[in-house]
Amino acid sequence: MHRSAFRDGDTLALAPLLDAQAAEDLLGQLRERLLAGLPVTLDGAGVERVATPALQVLLAAAREARARRLAFRLAAASDCLADALASLGLQAELPIEGSE
Repeated sequence: MHRSAFRDGDTLALAPLLDAQAAEDLLGQLRERLLAGLPVTLDGAGVERVATPALQVLLAAAREARARRLAFRLAAASDCLADALASLGLQAELPIEGSE
């Protein structure tokens, strides 16, 4: 199983399969980073499948980052991830950099 992982210490490359199990792992990683007061940059270019629990984790983390006045960026998203965000109307809260 591929996990989401921080590539360069700053950018979290999201796992190809963001199912409920991956969402739990992602929650822990994002929580740790936000509690440390660190900004979050996500790379979702490699996401092949995404489930609603993972989107809920991303949304909650984005809201928490805003509440803490920390940057939360979705630097890239696969078509799969972009379509999932659009189908749930989450583009405004989880905008993909460079898309309009």
